[in-house]
Amino acid sequence: MGVSARRSLATAVTATLCRCAVALGAVLLLAGCDPTEYVYVTNGSDVPIVLFEFDRNPRYQQTVDPGQTVRNSWMYPIDSGDLRRARVEADDPKGTRIFCHDFSYSELKTVGWRIQVQRGRIDCAPG
Repeated sequence: MGVSARRSLATAVTATLCRCAVALGAVLLLAGCDPTEYVYVTNGSDVPIVLFEFDRNPRYQQTVDPGQTVRNSWMYPIDSGDLRRARVEADDPKGTRIFCHDFSYSELKTVGWRIQVQRGRIDCAPG
């Protein structure tokens, strides 16, 4: 095997090893991340809403127009063994709560991770 053939082989092997290292790094990075699920929330009311997910922290509130859908990543509930519930609340433009529900994993699976905010559904557990 000539010198140029050995260089070409060495270059090909080096490139392949680099690609494998990058792929392995990506797999390890993703494996180390917390699992999340995309949740789609649609404003099914006739007015803009202020949407709160999990708690009423103003830092994370979103304004959602009638008919608009927003997509967010939720870290829980993430599987059938996760007993935590995800609270979704919505206020109308006057600040009156028009929707509140605590979603379980099985409920979210049933609705395909798609929540329809409708005026009048207020059945959150106290607290």
